[in-house]
Parts: sequence; structure tokens; C-alpha cells
Amino acid sequence: ASPGGITSTENRVLDWVYHDHSDRIFGDVKGKSRWVKLSDIDDDDFLKKGWDDMEGEHVQGYVESKGGGWTADQVWGFEIIDSKRYYVRHVVVRKGDDWKLARLVYDFQK
Repeated sequence: ASPGGITSTENRVLDWVYHDHSDRIFGDVKGKSRWVKLSDIDDDDFLKKGWDDMEGEHVQGYVESKGGGWTADQVWGFEIIDSKRYYVRHVVVRKGDDWKLARLVYDFQK
């Protein structure tokens, strides 16, 4: 997917071990990813709710900026929106006491 024409490649190893990555948009980060049941996510309810499949496994990614002081926790899956199934990411970004929520909805085109 290329939102707004911005391209970035994310290679994920689903082993829940930190891997270093240098991203042209986000800079130097370390991240980890895994398959996870929603009930095993400790944090924010925003990451756990609204999914098409509430019982199955989802992909969880966690990223820490090496120099920016922020973290991003995200869960990927599918949601039904207006009777159509979409690939979606729920993201919680934190920096200090500040935090933001994002819901990214992908509309694939043939």
C-alpha cells in the first residue's frame, strides 16, 4: 500500500524479538512482531476491539524509535465497514505522557 504516494517497505519477522530497521520516513527504529490472540494483548482496548474475527490470531507489531522517544503498538486484521471487509491497522503511538490513536483502513484496488 502506498498512502499519499509515500512508499516504505516493512519486512516483519513474526518471532517477537527486536529487529533493527532504518526507515526513510521514521528513522532508526527497533521493532518486534508476532501472531497474537486479542485476549493476550495487555494494553489499550483500542487495539483489541472492532475486528471481524475476535477469536483468531492477529499480527501485533511494536516499534520503538531509537532517537525520537516514541513508541507505536499496532494490531493488524480485518474489519467489516459498511458491509465490506477491509484490511485495517489499529495503532497507538506514545511519546512521554502524550498518545494518539490511529485506525488505518486499506482499500485494495485491482
